[in-house]
Amino acid sequence: VSARNIVLRTGRSNLELDLTMDRLNIFQTAELSLMQYHPSSLHVESTNIDFYELGQFISQVDFLDGSAGIECDAQGEFGNLALKRLHIQSKQNSLNLTGSLRNLHRPEDLYLSLLMSNSKINGTDLSELMPLLDSAHIDRLGTATLTAEFNGKPLDFKIKSIISGTFGDIKVDGSMNLLRHPAQYSGTLATEKLNLGQILGNEKLQTALFAT
Repeated sequence: VSARNIVLRTGRSNLELDLTMDRLNIFQTAELSLMQYHPSSLHVESTNIDFYELGQFISQVDFLDGSAGIECDAQGEFGNLALKRLHIQSKQNSLNLTGSLRNLHRPEDLYLSLLMSNSKINGTDLSELMPLLDSAHIDRLGTATLTAEFNGKPLDFKIKSIISGTFGDIKVDGSMNLLRHPAQYSGTLATEKLNLGQILGNEKLQTALFAT
């Protein structure tokens, strides 16, 4: 099956895509679970995808709010798809990723192995995009550069990251489980020239902290 120049528009989103899936008979294979080993390729462009609408089809992303522009190229077996390029732009957040997506044929077991580089995040915009993190007051971070390695499910994962901004540098090696209430975090933290005053919202507490 091959489909080119598909255009999808809803009240909140627009999407253009090219999709190829070899050895697929749409009259015999109607279930995702049967598509695991089908060679596939995908190209997607969208100036706006609304995450509420997307969450109606993919429940694993219903923790996101707002919208984003997306460009994506992926290729491989449907159940183990290589992510050649994924660019996500949401307000001042700009993310660039490569890696792999496993178990697309079983969305409830979706597993991501992603490498993020040359990316920027804005604390205020990110807290609006991920309301679950609002209590962490990440809006105080301002705009920062981000490098990260992500492995796991969308809401239960391990991550290694380096965040650099006007507050200093923060290196994190840990895990996060957003499926639990309250959310659970564990890991190690290292800092360079960290300004605790900016992080804690206390102008009287100015530091340049080096810690592990």
